[in-house]
Amino acid sequence: LEGVTAGFSEAFTRSWICFIAIQSGDLSRAAEVTDDMVAFCGRKGLAMWGGYALMYQTICAAHRDPSPEVEATILAVIDTMAAMHVTIMSEHFVAEHARVIHALGDPGRAVDRYSEALALADEYTEMHEVADILRLRGRARLDSGEEPGAAAADFRAAADLADRQGSVVYGIRALCDSLELVASVIDEDHVATSLAELVDQVVTPDDYAEVARARALLLSR
Repeated sequence: LEGVTAGFSEAFTRSWICFIAIQSGDLSRAAEVTDDMVAFCGRKGLAMWGGYALMYQTICAAHRDPSPEVEATILAVIDTMAAMHVTIMSEHFVAEHARVIHALGDPGRAVDRYSEALALADEYTEMHEVADILRLRGRARLDSGEEPGAAAADFRAAADLADRQGSVVYGIRALCDSLELVASVIDEDHVATSLAELVDQVVTPDDYAEVARARALLLSR
């Protein structure tokens, strides 16, 4: 953030730092940066960005320990931001709401919520997380009792989009889920080859849990 002097610009930058930390799965780091953002927005009186900070803080809590109370907080913040006509990152927040719903044992409702997130991404052309939302919807489909082919289609769409976007980690996640969860309805050899090619693209493989998972799956074949 060196050189960033305007409060609004700094809050915007902090928002992306929070998002990346959460996506990485490093919840200790995510909690640290989200707490810092909450404090910063409070000092600067930035109400909108304060809402984002609160949401990221709540998402961290949801990843650590999903609960009905956390779900209610996420939904309340989504509704508040919608009332403020704030649309940036809305698909991400709705997807995180779906993740909590799934974790609390209602995968069918989670499928519907993930579909809402995908519709928002399309409406607002915020496509940076669509691949992972498709993957998560596929997992929810399986847990809700849908046919494996429906989940496989979501995993395949996620991997294809990740490939077009150059989102290597999202692609690895989708291909791993394909091999691990729906192997009976996919071309395993093709998926494994694609996965190996993606793993080879990661410059710092030891930094990513996804790569360790992929390597284990490939070695088990």
